[in-house]
Amino acid sequence: MEKGNKPVSVDEYIESAPESVRPMLKDLQKVIKTSAPKSVEAISYGMPYYSYHGRLVYFMAHKSILDSTP
Repeated sequence: MEKGNKPVSVDEYIESAPESVRPMLKDLQKVIKTSAPKSVEAISYGMPYYSYHGRLVYFMAHKSILDSTP
């Protein structure tokens, strides 16, 4: 995804991440969906988040993690 274009879905966010970290982000997405199947996923503040009776969890691929990934 080009800089300045913001993802509009969690799947789009994950697909815009570097290929090396996509499996980790997909695993995290799966854990959240399995643990909170009634949660709703969306993008807020440019990050994926899940809500269920309010905000449940946010996540992101932070630069320091991306820099340390083999």
